[in-house]
Amino acid sequence: MTNPYETPSDSASNATLVDGGSMLGIEFTSDWSPHGLHQRRKHWRHRVLDISFALLSLLWLGSLFAAAGSPYAGIFCVLTPTWVLLSITWFSNLSFRNGGSFQRKYRGLAGTIRGRIDAGCVVIHGPAVSVATRFRHCLRCKVSRTHAILQLPGFETTLPIIDQDITNSWSTSANPADVTQTALMNAICGDTNAIWSEDTLQGADLRSLPCWRVWRWSGWMLIGLGIVVLSVAVYEANSLPAWVRNPPSHYRFSKTDSLRTGGALIISLMGVGFLGAGYLQLSRTWRRIGRYTVVVYPDRVSIAHKKLVYSYHDAALQHFRWTAVGLIVRDAGRHIRFAIPARWFDEETQQLLHSWYGRSSKPPPLSLYVGPTI
Repeated sequence: MTNPYETPSDSASNATLVDGGSMLGIEFTSDWSPHGLHQRRKHWRHRVLDISFALLSLLWLGSLFAAAGSPYAGIFCVLTPTWVLLSITWFSNLSFRNGGSFQRKYRGLAGTIRGRIDAGCVVIHGPAVSVATRFRHCLRCKVSRTHAILQLPGFETTLPIIDQDITNSWSTSANPADVTQTALMNAICGDTNAIWSEDTLQGADLRSLPCWRVWRWSGWMLIGLGIVVLSVAVYEANSLPAWVRNPPSHYRFSKTDSLRTGGALIISLMGVGFLGAGYLQLSRTWRRIGRYTVVVYPDRVSIAHKKLVYSYHDAALQHFRWTAVGLIVRDAGRHIRFAIPARWFDEETQQLLHSWYGRSSKPPPLSLYVGPTI
């Protein structure tokens, strides 16, 4: 989540302008572990919120004990919704400023990171995952000589950079040329000897995987259930008396007639819902999942999709394994999160990938993977 105390910006590009027409570029090293984020998110307003919540809680408890048989019971009724709203705000803010939620969702970036913001792109290298995006795609990106705030596309929280984190700064063009996806890939790891591929991932590419069979069988089960429910609805509709299905002008529906008619209509809607859900689930076995660009090295795998490039290295590579289907990504529970099909590569490249990732290793005990999913 984002910090409720931060004022949202009015424009998509939030970098501080310097020298009249230039944008500020920076290099930085920061700590995005829970402890590091907690230190960087400290603010006097948090203490005010803590004290306010504590005082209101004491006042609410006092009104609760005084409510029974007291003429002041109305105070409890007034304080209760206020206390509930403040409790929600306090707990959500506590999770944000402690940094624990970021570690759970983006474990590969939770630690010491280094990054660069320059020439229209943002690049961040974490302990196990690196990310890169165009500056204009950041949900929030405010840069100055003393601090910066980043919120990358697809991320649920803003990330702070304080004065001590910034190791270098300079002025750059306020209107840089548009950054290509290839440039983003090279910004993360510019090795010209890597294996590049770009193609569209289809549901049919995953036919040999357990998730594909789950989609197929769950889709047919939902469609079958929808047919059964619609059959019941037709039976219920046909069993209604003739004066209910085609009432004369002077006939007034009784309560029983209304309930039977409404029941048949609700059952019909349920049947249509099951059929729709079944079709959507079954269509996952053939429909287009998305178009991706992948770059594979012996010690790094990068995947680009839409606005963000993810690069996995060090411990995060344990999520990847080459199989007959292709390069498969499994999380800590061995559930399949993503797949790069073998058909994207020629036979010689497939053999090379097998030599790099054809191991029988286990995924990390705690998932480091963050990125596109099937």
